[in-house]
Amino acid sequence: MGIEDKDFIIRQVKQVARGLGMLLSKNSLKEFISYEQTEADLLRDDELEAIILLADVEAKVKKEKLSEQAAAEKFEMSVAEWESLLHGSRLPTSKEKQALIAFLV
Repeated sequence: MGIEDKDFIIRQVKQVARGLGMLLSKNSLKEFISYEQTEADLLRDDELEAIILLADVEAKVKKEKLSEQAAAEKFEMSVAEWESLLHGSRLPTSKEKQALIAFLV
């Protein structure tokens, strides 16, 4: 599978996570997304968890009305790095995951 295909899938999964995340528990959402994938296992479990984490963080950032600059500073990253996470261009590093999880707690 090409990089473009995986990027597209990550963006689609993130949209599903945003839309259904309010209605389903994280485990139910993860099961739904896993079911929707083909047998080729396009996304690993850790990638699915990162996408769901990003959707939760993005919702809280919007709720708290943080600007992109403020959010980037809060997570100790550049605005370009923050935008790449929001747009599904990449998944968070382990250090970024820790900061994102801490923000939700």
